[in-house]
Amino acid sequence: MITAEATARVTRDTTVTGTSPATVVTVVVPEVLAVTLAPPDGSLALGDVFTVTGTITNTGPARLARVAATLTPDSDGLAVTRPDQRAGNLDPGESTEVSWQVQALQPGAHTLSVQATATLGRERVPVTGTADATVEVEQPTATTLSVTLATS
Repeated sequence: MITAEATARVTRDTTVTGTSPATVVTVVVPEVLAVTLAPPDGSLALGDVFTVTGTITNTGPARLARVAATLTPDSDGLAVTRPDQRAGNLDPGESTEVSWQVQALQPGAHTLSVQATATLGRERVPVTGTADATVEVEQPTATTLSVTLATS
């Protein structure tokens, strides 16, 4: 029988070890990067430009480095200005906000997804966090124009 053992040092004080009778051992790093996404309240009109804010929190025991976030719409119905944002470093328990300007290009419900990435501790373990939010862009209503012609 083949036994595989893997050890991962998550922080200076935390080491995870796994042993398995298989040839692959999966080491699970606990969630250390929490992400929330806040779109504007209410519905939007076609052509509106609005701000979406993301909050990134280090919920782990060690410093996060190279924190970045990318906002991606689910369709061509929304356009994001500068989708990639850098947030620097976060100490344990620290949060930061990132914002994006988004334009409504098509009516309907559209989902925005944010993925935050960082490296954990001196070992530079890659970590990610994600969040989604939906915005509603209203269908334009038809306008009726009434014209009265007078003859002289």
